[in-house]
Amino acid sequence: MKSINVLIADDEQIIRRGLRAMLEKDPTVCVIGEAEDGELALRLCTELHPDLALVDINMPFLDGLSFIEQLMTITPSTVVIVISGHDDFEYAQKAIELGVFAYLLKPVKETKLLATVGEAKRLLERNQEQDAYLLWAEEQISKNRETLVSSFLQSLLCGSYEPVEIKQEEKYLGVTVPDPFSLLLMKTTQRSTVMEKLDWQDSLVYFATREHALALFPASTLCCRNGNSEMVLLCEQLGPDAYSRLMKSVQERLERQIPAQLAWVHAEGQGYAAISEAFAHLETELAQLEQLPKTLLQAQTYLNEHYWKNTISLSEVADQVQVTPQHLSRLFKTSLNLTFVEYLTILRIQKAIALFKDPEIKIYEVAEAVGYSSQHYFCTAFKRVLHLSPQEYRKTQMRGTI
Repeated sequence: MKSINVLIADDEQIIRRGLRAMLEKDPTVCVIGEAEDGELALRLCTELHPDLALVDINMPFLDGLSFIEQLMTITPSTVVIVISGHDDFEYAQKAIELGVFAYLLKPVKETKLLATVGEAKRLLERNQEQDAYLLWAEEQISKNRETLVSSFLQSLLCGSYEPVEIKQEEKYLGVTVPDPFSLLLMKTTQRSTVMEKLDWQDSLVYFATREHALALFPASTLCCRNGNSEMVLLCEQLGPDAYSRLMKSVQERLERQIPAQLAWVHAEGQGYAAISEAFAHLETELAQLEQLPKTLLQAQTYLNEHYWKNTISLSEVADQVQVTPQHLSRLFKTSLNLTFVEYLTILRIQKAIALFKDPEIKIYEVAEAVGYSSQHYFCTAFKRVLHLSPQEYRKTQMRGTI
């Protein structure tokens, strides 16, 4: 170890001289200052940051115990050895409570002092090694944080952690697992046309999608890539329509760089255990979604963004996806086993259920928000889908049965 810097604080000059003379017999010890009172000793410590301080209990202006107490807030790494003429249990007990390394009684023998200083040096060496390791570990975490967070989320999605382990990882990585949460699973596929012959690698497509998504979602969002090269986002709940708006913005940003199309699904939940359950459900849902015809996916996207319009119709959606109403109607029936109206009704009821999480919202307000011009028609549709009226649903929701 390199030489250690020592400060001597004692109101008696002869004691200070004697301690200095003994310490100077150790070539690895350098006395950098002396103080005859506690206030001066505190000022010197603030300026010099000694490795070791030899402190007398009985000093003017600021006694040794008060000095040690304040020193711990200024230079907590300084090791303190008390050298006192007080053979008093209360003094020793208080010194130990303040975290002093040793308590020696005057007159102190040279062999005892040097042996104690030697032990203090070994403690300082261990502390320095530990500090160096912690600094290295922090640098490694900083350099590899993205990879570490991604690995943590992948394990979380698999249900590999106990709650106490999740808390430890949160503290270690400086992240927070949202609760309640929203989980999004998305896949980016390249579009190929006569005019677009660029061949983008999957990793570049994923990276571009990730950068655009993280720029738009909350800063606390956790992100990873699953085994199917799909992107997973775990974030706080943002409201029933926020995800559609955000993903539309991601799609628009992405298309400025890459001829690509996003397919995505999302779920909400509460509690750590629900995250892995939601993820398994989303993987199945996305796999089914990818098997659907592209025209139907476009129609679903349009409906997800415009379901709130009470004038929306099969013809309007067919115009948007550039097919005839008859062809689009057949797609809904053959791919989903639902008519266009049935699909739109279920979609609107799903949106209504999300709005009912607000206990203050009125039923007529929900009806208008999801595209019904009449509360009566809304209630009829709601009961046809859930076999409960909105009022009955709210009661079961309050009891926690749904």
